[in-house]
Amino acid sequence: MKTIIRTTLAGLAGFFIVATAAHARPGDLDPTFGTGGKVTTDFGGFDTPSAVVPVPAEGKILVVGKTSSDIEFGNFALARYNADGTPDGTFGAGGRVTTNFGGQDEATCVAVRQLSVVIGGPPKIAIVAAGRASGGNFALARYDQNDGSLDTTFGGGKVITDLGGTEHVTRIAFQSTSPIFHKVVAAGSTDRDGTDDFALVRYNLDGSPDTTFGSGGVVVTDISGGDDFCLALAVQPDRKILAGGFAITPDRRLFVIARYDSSGSPDSTFGTLGKVVVSFPGAAGAICVDLAVLPDGKIVAAGGVFSQIPNVLAQLNPNGSLDPSFGVGGMVVTPAGPASLTQFSSMTIQPDGKILLSGNSFISPSSRFAIVRYKGNGAVDKSFGTGGRVITSIADSSSAAAAFIRGDGSIVAAGSASNAGNRDFALASLKTAQGDARVNLSGEIPRGDDRYNTTGAGQTQSVAIPRDGGVKNVLIGIQNDTAAIDSFTVRGTPGNSRFKVKYLHGSDNVTAQLLNGTLSTGSLAPGAIYKLKARITATTSVKGKTRDFSVTPTSAADPTAKDRVLIKARSK
Repeated sequence: MKTIIRTTLAGLAGFFIVATAAHARPGDLDPTFGTGGKVTTDFGGFDTPSAVVPVPAEGKILVVGKTSSDIEFGNFALARYNADGTPDGTFGAGGRVTTNFGGQDEATCVAVRQLSVVIGGPPKIAIVAAGRASGGNFALARYDQNDGSLDTTFGGGKVITDLGGTEHVTRIAFQSTSPIFHKVVAAGSTDRDGTDDFALVRYNLDGSPDTTFGSGGVVVTDISGGDDFCLALAVQPDRKILAGGFAITPDRRLFVIARYDSSGSPDSTFGTLGKVVVSFPGAAGAICVDLAVLPDGKIVAAGGVFSQIPNVLAQLNPNGSLDPSFGVGGMVVTPAGPASLTQFSSMTIQPDGKILLSGNSFISPSSRFAIVRYKGNGAVDKSFGTGGRVITSIADSSSAAAAFIRGDGSIVAAGSASNAGNRDFALASLKTAQGDARVNLSGEIPRGDDRYNTTGAGQTQSVAIPRDGGVKNVLIGIQNDTAAIDSFTVRGTPGNSRFKVKYLHGSDNVTAQLLNGTLSTGSLAPGAIYKLKARITATTSVKGKTRDFSVTPTSAADPTAKDRVLIKARSK
């Protein structure tokens, strides 16, 4: 990557920073993952993933879905991968596990939670997949973290719950009752009373129903009097439970969110009697597909509609009211076009608050993986991909079902890839930062990829540098954006400038004046930031002359990838 910084010195000159990327834009495929950033896995049938999650403390990736000999329901299917996308050979058979509940079964979701730290051994991790069993019942299976075998401490490994109708699980989450005790909450729908209603079931870690929740561990909620389908689930830090989906009325579909207290009772402090309906302008009807709780307690809800407007977002205050600081009146409606999805599947929130929606975009003659990114205020983030959207073709036809953010900031998206009538699990890894290192001379350490603009226009900030004899201290931040330990050599290269530059970092001092000065960052862990101060002294001023000084951090892991910082000063 090449990053350019320009400075103009005129009187108290402005120090202008313009960063442009030559390659490796946010949203580009990560070539170190799989083959060119992509991975496919064949279970031998029609294989469709539904969810993807990281495995805590291991850096591995877990994908769940179904495999079948036809396009209908089949067996639970799980695949686990190493951080680089290769199959985890310790998990099942070559990284693959299938589970049959006795008929046509489908896994729709998975939850992974680190339960405890074992002294002298690996952390204890619980893996629970859920979905639908033959006959239309809630189905859950828990797997051993080491080899993917069924964990028999959880109801013998498999648990089926019949609520009295036809039902299925769409989302699952862990709910902590203390630092060492956890419950499993499964959300979906049941038609036991003649119409579909929201259904929640809470389980103990041994697979038994938690009788302290609702009625015998079960909560069923009639939202509208008609058919109501629960598609989204989130557990707040205070243990309250959010469930989202849609209700069908005679003239439209209602985008609905319900909140429950930790015992399963409707939370009367949320919306109206524990329910919120969001009506999006210009949309005849919408559905809530995913939910997320932000650190400040606000709630982001995402979904789509069945018309010409495919993507919708809403941000709610903790009491369920719309947050006017988000979008327009708390809502965002993305019309069909370059920054939209044809079909929305899931949402994930980056550590910096940016919002990712994953799904597919149909570009004739087929659909493709697609991810759209929004800023924290609901505006489309046009620095991501092309106009805010990344489209990735993996096969003749492909669609992303879910995504998550890794510790190094990269995105891992999972979905299906179809070729010549065969459908496989598919993964893609996308970068969210540019190159191996980030450099910023704005006086602020870089935080996230938003410090750079990838549209080609660059990003401009200013810092004043006085002329003759003036001194300016500039703070440089170099951040390791790779997934492995790396180190960087910082090299100062003056051109025809009359500046004296001294680098300061701990006990390391390197002075450069018309000579090269170098400084090593030492080993940096993934995501670690090296802070470096440059003390710049203007030694002379010659009217009309341009003064150049550059700082180039070079990656030890990839010496060909260089981030160049060019400082230009002009005095009058």
